[in-house]
Amino acid sequence: MDIDRIRESAEKIVEKDPEISDSIHLFLDILAVQLEIMDEIIGKIDPEELIADRYPLFDAIGIPKVEPELWTRCMDEIISRVSSHREDLREELDAVRESLHENLFDPEALAILSFKGDMNYARGVSVSIGVSEDLLSALGIWTIQPIFMAIRELSKEIKGWNAGFCPICGSYTRTSFLKGDKVFMKCEICGEEWEYPSNTCPFCGSKKIEPLELKGETSQIMRCDECGAHWNLINEDLLGDISREIYPMLTLKLESMLDEGI
Repeated sequence: MDIDRIRESAEKIVEKDPEISDSIHLFLDILAVQLEIMDEIIGKIDPEELIADRYPLFDAIGIPKVEPELWTRCMDEIISRVSSHREDLREELDAVRESLHENLFDPEALAILSFKGDMNYARGVSVSIGVSEDLLSALGIWTIQPIFMAIRELSKEIKGWNAGFCPICGSYTRTSFLKGDKVFMKCEICGEEWEYPSNTCPFCGSKKIEPLELKGETSQIMRCDECGAHWNLINEDLLGDISREIYPMLTLKLESMLDEGI
């Protein structure tokens, strides 16, 4: 990933929509940490270990071995970046950092279980140190992302994948983009991209999908009438030269309006 190009793309977006400036700059600061850790992890993984006969790769090979120190350092750095942007969370973040350095919880366990959607560990840590369960889960997911990003960078092209979940980490995503007459999904965890059948719900495979009236200049929200899921479709041909790593951030306002029922 080219962090300079990502930053340039981010500034273009902020120039057009200053309201999301804080969210974009927080995203950039977290991403900078993740890319540094990703580069370290890449040097520790043998690409031959990533060869599998089934996907997602995460299900086939699990989490590559990473030293406990690296898990701790990654989470510590992310806490620092979030704290610099979110004064309202600073007290809780300081408590998490203190507990992290006192080994009151395992950042690897928090990261892996939060990614899997198992909130029991985050809930237990939340009660014991007195911070938000959702904040702990977010920190855990941000901490595990560099590992999946490294796997994505080292993996060979995966052909013929047309499922609605990521072939690298297995995540479902709410970000898709239209390039010409083809639709692609963009994983929000590892950044993997893959072509996906158009006019198809990525969550249940139904063909009963429709665009909502809610739309931006270059994107709109799609909804499945069968399962009720929704996701964002970005028209890349209208967008111009913007790094795809920014795509999940482009629909923040639409998502917010949808949550508010506007």
